[in-house]
Amino acid sequence: MNKIKAFTLLEILIVIVVLAVLASIAIPRYTDIVEKSRTSEAMAIFAAIKSAQEVYYSKNGRYRDILDCSPDAVTGALGIEVPCAFEGNADTYFILHDIGGDENGFSATLFRTNKGNSQYSGTDITMTYTRSNFSTQWSGSYPFLPKR
Repeated sequence: MNKIKAFTLLEILIVIVVLAVLASIAIPRYTDIVEKSRTSEAMAIFAAIKSAQEVYYSKNGRYRDILDCSPDAVTGALGIEVPCAFEGNADTYFILHDIGGDENGFSATLFRTNKGNSQYSGTDITMTYTRSNFSTQWSGSYPFLPKR
């Protein structure tokens, strides 16, 4: 009599358990790597703000203070378009909350939106630029702060 070769139920269950363990390790690491890559959007917004603030400083001797972060206020004050908190913009990963400035430097705060259903939505990144030593400092609750 010929015996049919096949996998037993136990062998199939072992394979399923091994795959589940590998997935439980790999998926969280993958989502963190993807989220970390989205920091580049925040860096682009900060770069635009910094450049516009330097132009403003060269004309006025101080950095611009914008607490009303509506699109019209930012565009009118700095001449740049950035996604603002009052827009309810779901097309971007980060939105501008506020910009504070004086003759010594400025700070700008971005919040992470819920685009992509991120577990990090609502966290913030603040860039503080000090003119006296041309330094940039990063703070906030967003776990992937730039290392500059």
